[in-house]
Amino acid sequence: MISFLFITSIQAAETPKDEFKEKVFNFSKLQATAITEIRAKNRLDLVKELPTIFQNESIEEKAQIAILKLFSELEDLDGLAPNWVVVLDLVFQKTTNVNLKKEILLLAEKKKKND
Repeated sequence: MISFLFITSIQAAETPKDEFKEKVFNFSKLQATAITEIRAKNRLDLVKELPTIFQNESIEEKAQIAILKLFSELEDLDGLAPNWVVVLDLVFQKTTNVNLKKEILLLAEKKKKND
């Protein structure tokens, strides 16, 4: 019994690193690629974090576009990331990036048609 508790406590202390999650959260060249792989890797649990990442000033446009593309592919986006509309609206109002504004509008249009 004591050895079971000891082994269990060791396993709890050795929480494995989630390298894929780190790639999604890390503002680097690999971030956009990781975001595009979220569906393929069945990591929809990360979608709820994407609006926060999307509005971060350190994010590259390529990663923002990857998020918008993923959002356009998700049928249950409202359930997975309930605050996506508010965040995209805020970024749309703040950004001077014409391409990003266009992509946000295209996503909004697509989601409106699907409702």
